[in-house]
Amino acid sequence: MPLICDKAMRLDAFIASNFIRYSRNRIKEAVRNVRVNGKPVGKLSKLLSAGDSVEFELDDRMLEKSSPECHSEPVDLDMVYEDDWLAVINKPQGVAVHHGNGHFSGTVEDALFCELNKDRIDEMSAFRYGIVHRLDMDTSGLMVIAKTSLAAEHLIGEFKGRRVFKEYIALAEGHIAESEGTIVTGIRRSERNRLKFETCEQDEGKIAITEYNVLKYYADKATLLSLILKTGRTHQIRVHLKSIGNPIMGDVLYGKPRNCGMTLMLHAKRLGFHHPSGEYMEFDSDVPERFSNADRMLGG
Repeated sequence: MPLICDKAMRLDAFIASNFIRYSRNRIKEAVRNVRVNGKPVGKLSKLLSAGDSVEFELDDRMLEKSSPECHSEPVDLDMVYEDDWLAVINKPQGVAVHHGNGHFSGTVEDALFCELNKDRIDEMSAFRYGIVHRLDMDTSGLMVIAKTSLAAEHLIGEFKGRRVFKEYIALAEGHIAESEGTIVTGIRRSERNRLKFETCEQDEGKIAITEYNVLKYYADKATLLSLILKTGRTHQIRVHLKSIGNPIMGDVLYGKPRNCGMTLMLHAKRLGFHHPSGEYMEFDSDVPERFSNADRMLGG
């Protein structure tokens, strides 16, 4: 039976909105034989209009392959805070949040499936097992996790309303002359490399705003920064620092091959939000050891 689109939106977003248990990337992997108004469609980026009829098939094997599971060696969630509504974790570097891109085990999603929502699996599966925002696999730091559907709805609203405080620490290549500033651009997915994003005019992508302050200079070799996100776009800090000529050290996607063996020097240090009870909560994490190692290596 076809699904009817009720407003203008991308085809992939429309399909994913009807299967909120799964991420958009998972749906892309599983969808087959898509037809809009009875005609085959090659690209899921097609823009739909209100009233369009959409038909497709789903490969259940791909969805099953992407389902969370428990493992004999569970992911260490490094719990910073937990109550009946939510939890705050300090995600280690190198751990993926969701399944996909070759990661089908050992993710944060697996750990949540096993540990936090044992009595509410069916309920929380609709909210991706409590994940209401994400960090890149090689970005470490603080994440808030919902433990109930009401908490998930509340926290999703906080992120969409840009009411969440997010501060990151990054080590950027080179010398950033201005000791503080704000980077404002549009961000869109790169047509040349679909794994990457790029800056663009604001009306050609999604608005992205990053504030930064210099914490320390390492001569002309590197700059240690505090960055506050006013928006939450995929790869936002990485793309913005690349756009001003100072990519993050260790960023093999946007910068040079790993600098002196460094991994991605980006950490989500502080996170603040309103609890479903209405109370404002803010958490601060220690800067990982890899930053201290880099400080010594750079002569700090």
